[in-house]
Amino acid sequence: MAIHDRIKQIRLENKQSQQEIADILDIQATSVSKYERDIIKPSSDLLAKIAEKYNININWLLNEQGQMYFGQSGDKQVNNSHYNVRLISSNASAGYGDLALDSESDEVIQVSKNLFRTTPKEDNLRAVRIAGASMEPILQDGDVAIFCKGSSYDKEGLYIINKGNELFIKNLSVDLQNNLHVESSNPAYKSFMVPFESQEYTFIVGKVLTTISSY
Repeated sequence: MAIHDRIKQIRLENKQSQQEIADILDIQATSVSKYERDIIKPSSDLLAKIAEKYNININWLLNEQGQMYFGQSGDKQVNNSHYNVRLISSNASAGYGDLALDSESDEVIQVSKNLFRTTPKEDNLRAVRIAGASMEPILQDGDVAIFCKGSSYDKEGLYIINKGNELFIKNLSVDLQNNLHVESSNPAYKSFMVPFESQEYTFIVGKVLTTISSY
């Protein structure tokens, strides 16, 4: 297996798109595509950055010598580069809503710590699959949102909300009267406002910290 194959293996094992790994490495997604297809060769500085960001053994990356990850022994991998995040049973709708069941599935997904700008409390992290088209083109049906359960509004951004016992993923902002403005990215879907006095029935479940593309 050549270096370009190993770069692609790192991306796929972390369940990331070419754009996501490009953002982490501060390069263009088109460059990632060219590296993976062996059209261009990555620099030694970039290879060192990949090894650092993903906790990769540089000897494995360069020459396929030794184990892939640091701390790996035989078939057992000690991996401190990921969070284990439990999946919520119901979907977060980017459309018309899904039942906001107060239960969690047995499925746990591993999410690279490199996807987070700050260090979250792992116990509060939850994952939810996105259903619908109201957040296109930013988010697609089938993508996964990672959010901090129980977090409140702090600034404009992407949140999971409960509206009428249904989960939605939407862009939120708050005005000077503390009214909640709920917006979709897809212009085909109408935005709406939740007055402060009605927020008992439409409330924030958690702030979205990162998303994982299904493609």
